[in-house]
Amino acid sequence: MEFIKDSRRGTPFVDEDFEVEDAVSAGQLQEVFALQYGDWVQYDGHKLDVSFSVEGHDADGNPFMQKIDCVWLIAGCFALLRMCCSWTLAFAANYNGTDFNTVCANTLRKWEPKDLVCPRMRYVPGSGIGTAPALGFVSSGAITSLDNAMAHQLGVNRQRMISELRGVIHFGASGVPETRGLLEAWNKRKEETAIRLLPGAFRPRGEEAEKSLTNGSDPDDYPLQRDALEDLMDVIAAASNVEGHGSHQGRDPYEVLRNYAASGGWLFATRNNEDRAVAMSLMSTRARIKGSERHRRQPYVQFKHARYRSVALKNRWDLVGTDYYAEVDITDGRTMYLYTEEGELFVVLRALRPWARTPHSLALRSLIHRRVARGDIDLSGVEDAVLAYKEHLRARFRDSKEAASIQVQHKSSFDAVETPEALPKTIADRPLQGTPQAATMAELVIPLSGKVKLGRRGYKQ
Repeated sequence: MEFIKDSRRGTPFVDEDFEVEDAVSAGQLQEVFALQYGDWVQYDGHKLDVSFSVEGHDADGNPFMQKIDCVWLIAGCFALLRMCCSWTLAFAANYNGTDFNTVCANTLRKWEPKDLVCPRMRYVPGSGIGTAPALGFVSSGAITSLDNAMAHQLGVNRQRMISELRGVIHFGASGVPETRGLLEAWNKRKEETAIRLLPGAFRPRGEEAEKSLTNGSDPDDYPLQRDALEDLMDVIAAASNVEGHGSHQGRDPYEVLRNYAASGGWLFATRNNEDRAVAMSLMSTRARIKGSERHRRQPYVQFKHARYRSVALKNRWDLVGTDYYAEVDITDGRTMYLYTEEGELFVVLRALRPWARTPHSLALRSLIHRRVARGDIDLSGVEDAVLAYKEHLRARFRDSKEAASIQVQHKSSFDAVETPEALPKTIADRPLQGTPQAATMAELVIPLSGKVKLGRRGYKQ
């Protein structure tokens, strides 16, 4: 029977004289697809080989110089153009999913030059980041290759990449920089031409050489100022897009991009790129309203170590136990939006004390909660958890590089402690007719991983 089945199925024709190239040898997408200049965007994180020092104060208020763990440059790049489209810095032993989310969102925003803090610092004429300075509109690419180390460890990234970045999302192999070779080459070029000149820069130990300093400047003589370093990186990244490149026969990326667009080259762009950038950081989840009429505990939602309430839910005991679709901005977790099953905005909730006063990311809230769980901080009766954590870090500054790094990493939140009662600037501040509707869940098949649902778990289409 098996012989008859095989006979009916037939056997494939094989031409022994025809040589087939081994597809397994393909290491990058351009070896498989015929990609155009604007198709492929790569993201990755690169550790800066610099020993940075930061100036602060110890528990007694005395000035003290402390080293920080590490500084990461996370960048996005149009790979074939060798053109930077976004970047950010992370000041920690390792960057997290929130940092990575920021870079992806910045790709969708129109770049504007900064007001540089150093009066002698200037942008190179004609330079910029992304496609907008060259073409007047934002293009985000049709294929996105992501750093597998941090790209999808944060739930919001998997939820929003497919809906906001769109196109093909390609998760590269962790620890294999060759799969993002063009971005690695861009990073290496910035390292050699700019980063090596910073005070405290060094060439790391290799197989044949020991660690060596690349300049004679003492980092303690030039303490890190985050604003100044970010201005410098913005100038460097913008200048790289107007520097001649060997792969373009000496032309710069912007010149190549303009010629490509003028010749009718295809670029992926939408009119609502700014809205997509805002939506990039919105985490979708399920929220259940809790409370107790018997114990006079007003309805609330518990999420990420914080309680959320609204006066609109006062004495609404009929809603206790009801589930809603919810969205929270990971960059400022003080606001939660609840949606009906039809996708209509139901109510806007605000976080209660001690999380209501100062803008803070969910990543910072998790750091504070870890300290609370370890008994390092007691938030009982505390008005502002961010302020309490700031004081805790100040007490540990002299003895802890981690404390110094966190102070720099979350500088915006700690600075905001000085301006209390600042309302969160979120999409809820728009008129009601402009409030977002709950996004439908997308489903796709990722090779090697099987089916992955992106968006709200259990959402009915």
